[in-house]
Amino acid sequence: MVALAARIVYEHLAQCKYVVKTNNFRVNDDLTIDCNDDGVLYTIARVSSKMVDLLANPQPKIELFYHFMPPLPPFCPNLSDRPSQIAIQVNEFACGGIAICVCFNHLFIDFATISIFVKCWSEIATNNGYDGTNIGICPAVSLFPQGSQEPMPNGLSMVVQNTLLREGRGTIRRFVFEGSAISKLKEKAKSERVPNPTSVEAVTGFLWKQLMAVSTVVWGSQQPSILSHAVNLRRQMMPKMLSEFSVGNITWNSVAHYRDTTTNKGAEVERELVQLVRESIIDIRENFVPKLLLNGGYEATRESLEELKEICSDKTLNPYMFTSWCKTGLPDTNFGWGKPIWVSAMGANDVDSAHKNIVIMMDSQTSDAIEAWVMLGKCEAAVLERDPGRSEFGKVPFQSDWYEEFVSA
Repeated sequence: MVALAARIVYEHLAQCKYVVKTNNFRVNDDLTIDCNDDGVLYTIARVSSKMVDLLANPQPKIELFYHFMPPLPPFCPNLSDRPSQIAIQVNEFACGGIAICVCFNHLFIDFATISIFVKCWSEIATNNGYDGTNIGICPAVSLFPQGSQEPMPNGLSMVVQNTLLREGRGTIRRFVFEGSAISKLKEKAKSERVPNPTSVEAVTGFLWKQLMAVSTVVWGSQQPSILSHAVNLRRQMMPKMLSEFSVGNITWNSVAHYRDTTTNKGAEVERELVQLVRESIIDIRENFVPKLLLNGGYEATRESLEELKEICSDKTLNPYMFTSWCKTGLPDTNFGWGKPIWVSAMGANDVDSAHKNIVIMMDSQTSDAIEAWVMLGKCEAAVLERDPGRSEFGKVPFQSDWYEEFVSA
């Protein structure tokens, strides 16, 4: 029965035209791609244990999640070794449950692209008739630097990786912000400049404050800090020039810069941080995007990278990279057996420097909660877990209604 399920999942995937759109390209370097006819790397793995063993209370064993990844993920270090832009592994548990792991090449594909890909696949599985024919890459091409433009200055294309990422290995911690806690955070974050903070903004401001406090404990003093949020440019263009179906890595990083090194400012810090986050995203919409639409986007891209490079020339700066996967609809994905009991980020026991100081936020499978997957150095992670201010809002234990149903079924 389980093997049949994996085969059905594969057959539905093969019908999705989105596969053709997202996998007919090969990344040469940081700026160029070529067309090819490669498809999705699809593997099936049999797991001897039951799914409940992986998700047992009080915490899911996220350090084991990397075992469920495809054997040749598309983000392997050597570009020429990447077999596909998307790789999928269907894991068959002894109890009959399945876990689907989707990996993608982030140089070319963003999370908005992947979420549409998965939803297209799901629509086919449930016979809703959608096959991804609205997907398109061509409309987005003209917005970014083209071959006719002069090359980017040496090393400028790598400025994000070289400035926003911290060296050294880290670890992953997962915190759950229940709806009641988010409501309190939104009240605390309200100000004259931001009278209506979103859930993502409120959680972002709270976590940024906590992470700076953790850094102060570890390093002995408060450092100036920047917070970069991945912004989906499809939603920032007015009038709307790109549909949600546009394929590519069509994101840009907003940059909020907190320069104050005073540590005893109290609750007003959180409001100020939320204001900085809101204003940095508005700056993308009102300043960066209009420039992007001129001259193939070359000048806007170069200027933005130069500005980021200048900001990050301060070696005392403490950078954090946030991204939100909320409101993407993935918890409602249905491959024919109902909605998934859980949608998560990739877990591991530890992470390399390319994934440190990163926070991923996503919708919880239950109610209106938000999960935050925080990737920090091990010293910072240990301090964050002990922090009483964090535990008031973000819970570490994994408690949910679906778990009780799953165990009793």
